[in-house]
Amino acid sequence: MSTSWYQSAPLFLCIGLLMMPGCSSADTGKSLGATVTGTVSYNGNPVEGAMVTFRPAGEGGQGAFARTDQEGKYELSSSAVGTSGVNPGDYVVTVTKKEVGESTVASEDDPNYDPYATGPAEAKSVLPKKYANAKTSGLEFTVKQGANDLPIELTD
Repeated sequence: MSTSWYQSAPLFLCIGLLMMPGCSSADTGKSLGATVTGTVSYNGNPVEGAMVTFRPAGEGGQGAFARTDQEGKYELSSSAVGTSGVNPGDYVVTVTKKEVGESTVASEDDPNYDPYATGPAEAKSVLPKKYANAKTSGLEFTVKQGANDLPIELTD
């Protein structure tokens, strides 16, 4: 009695899955050498939902980014596939946070509804605009090998 390929397929699939490297959640790939965490605050208060971007100060290099949590804390990650952490080096930092206000366009069930009305609600910057531009932010950090705790203090 011979075994057909479709009867053996589940066995080969299971063996193949067990042999695949990098499938566990603990395996994050190659480390870039540094980790960066910190807290973003504005006028002494933590900033939730801010986008933090580290750009290499020199030519080339790999940038990193994070979004702050409810307590203003962030942990940078690189966009390089198969890596964790960030490269040590000098960085220029930007921090942005935008909020979308209420739409002024009436809904379809409103007696003032105008099907030709335009204007979705505009996004408003919550932080001073200078922090959104690498040339004007004034935020520069040196990331060293290993763990780095870099708080970011923003003011008016």
